[in-house]
Amino acid sequence: IYLSENRCMMHLRLTGVRLGMEQVVVYTRLSGGMARVDRLWHPLSERENDPSAAPKADYYLTLGALVNPDGRPSAALAARCDAAIGVLNANPESRAILCGGQGGDEPRTEAEAMRDYMTAHGADPARLILEDTSSTTIENIANAKKLLPEDAAVAVITNDYHLARARRLLAHAGLGDAGVPAKTPHPGQWAAVRCREYCSIMGLMLTGRW
Repeated sequence: IYLSENRCMMHLRLTGVRLGMEQVVVYTRLSGGMARVDRLWHPLSERENDPSAAPKADYYLTLGALVNPDGRPSAALAARCDAAIGVLNANPESRAILCGGQGGDEPRTEAEAMRDYMTAHGADPARLILEDTSSTTIENIANAKKLLPEDAAVAVITNDYHLARARRLLAHAGLGDAGVPAKTPHPGQWAAVRCREYCSIMGLMLTGRW
């Protein structure tokens, strides 16, 4: 997927990054090299329907997403919870860390909404650990790391379109790069969410965090 210079500039303005036109051109051209990011998605796609094929871990960091006004997980967040339930069932000794604080437009923390959804769908609450203060993917992972015992095997769970960035950030935190994909809930969003992720990844590249 290639992004126009105007769209890239709009994203940079929204994120508060000030770049000259030459840098924006570099930013745009980077999108042509994102095939290597796709390689982080595609080998894992078949695991969406087979939790037993997911990476084995002691702890599965399940990343937060929007909570609906009624307090229930959004479709994207519910998909992440479903993936977490699947790997917990396939790995009886493992636990999940549910990551996500309360956004300004959310009625409760994402971690609480995830816990209630997962327990209502059969997960053992004793195997769920809440990390309920973070507001970004970087904070999700950093705060969850503080809850981990030393030398724990870790994998991150998030929607397939978000997995490449999450795995990279997990590796930067010194936790390996194992990941479990949850489905994109609405197929019509496939292109839009991936465009957004490409912009976010390129932003990390340009700021030296990739």
